[in-house]
Amino acid sequence: LDFDSIIHTPLFNNMHLSMPYLRLESSPLDAAAVGKDSVFNFAEKLSVPMLVYKIDSAQHEDFGCMSMVVPRAGNCKGNDCFRIISTLTVQFLQQQLKSEAGFDETINLLMDKRIHRK
Repeated sequence: LDFDSIIHTPLFNNMHLSMPYLRLESSPLDAAAVGKDSVFNFAEKLSVPMLVYKIDSAQHEDFGCMSMVVPRAGNCKGNDCFRIISTLTVQFLQQQLKSEAGFDETINLLMDKRIHRK
């Protein structure tokens, strides 16, 4: 089965997810140069509130560790997008799985400075 045939099945059409949901999105400086990167909106399947944040000046490659490795290896100036993305991801999981604090405080600290709610 391909993706299109799966999303048109009755089972998939009736699916609702009730789990914590965090999505971090890139927000490249030249947004006009970026095309659509998703073909399906899974958020419509959620039956709980979702958290969606845009990371200022983050690009697709900032969501992987190479954005941290390359500048360090080449003595280039880097950015802290990967650190922000990693911190938010880990803190969200720790909050949801271990009831540990930290995520909300980090969100409040970065809100409207480096991240924006979508």
